[in-house]
Amino acid sequence: MARAIWTGVITFGLVTVPVGLYTSTEDHTVHFHQLQRGTSDRIRNRRVNERTGDEVDTGDIVKGYEIDDGEYVVVEPDELDDIAPGRSRTIDISDFVDLDDIEPVYFDRTYYIAPSGKEYTKVYELLRAALAEANKAGIATFVMRNRQYLTALRAEGEVLVLQTLHWADEVRDPGQELPELPSGRAGQAAGHGAAAGRHPQRRLGPGPLPRHVSGEGARAGQGQGRRPGDRHGAGAAGGDQRGRLDEGPRGEPPGRRLRPRWPGAVG
Repeated sequence: MARAIWTGVITFGLVTVPVGLYTSTEDHTVHFHQLQRGTSDRIRNRRVNERTGDEVDTGDIVKGYEIDDGEYVVVEPDELDDIAPGRSRTIDISDFVDLDDIEPVYFDRTYYIAPSGKEYTKVYELLRAALAEANKAGIATFVMRNRQYLTALRAEGEVLVLQTLHWADEVRDPGQELPELPSGRAGQAAGHGAAAGRHPQRRLGPGPLPRHVSGEGARAGQGQGRRPGDRHGAGAAGGDQRGRLDEGPRGEPPGRRLRPRWPGAVG
């Protein structure tokens, strides 16, 4: 039986569901070792100083960000710890959105979610059934392995599925990245003007993520968390690590913080 890679609780409003997170896929890639020809001797990689060629101990290695040719800003391990989002045992649902509003390009990895015990299966099933019936996804943030993720929680058959999402600034716009794209609908006859009016030209780039969730921000380090819509990340010590919604539902102005509510709820 699979082991949970993360345990915690799903929270929305006053509801809390203890759950475990499980990988949904497994790797069947054949992995090889490097050997010296004619022997069974393994080849090992060493960390060496590029200038002197001397091997460097792990404790003497720090990280640096290159700001100019050969000029670095050095970051110590304890400084990275200070800006890390910290440990979290909460999948904090901030809002529910139509599942169709999230374009496939934003989905990254998929995980299964299971209740942590038989006593939690009823509330787990209530959430799963509500999401399935309304075709909704719960937008949430959580921290795993010192990294903050933006996620979509949805129903898949009889289980809940958590899918990590790419942040908006990680998705490339094909209209800007690809060299040649058609400017109009291919094969459209000149005499079909009425039909053309019914099918307006579509934009070339991916749509927003999702309709009222933004994921812009800059990652200052591997362990630094980011809040949706925070261009400077979540690096401030002791700062609020909860997700933040930047845009309201359709027709509502940006900047409104939405209250979690059950899918399909009125008001």
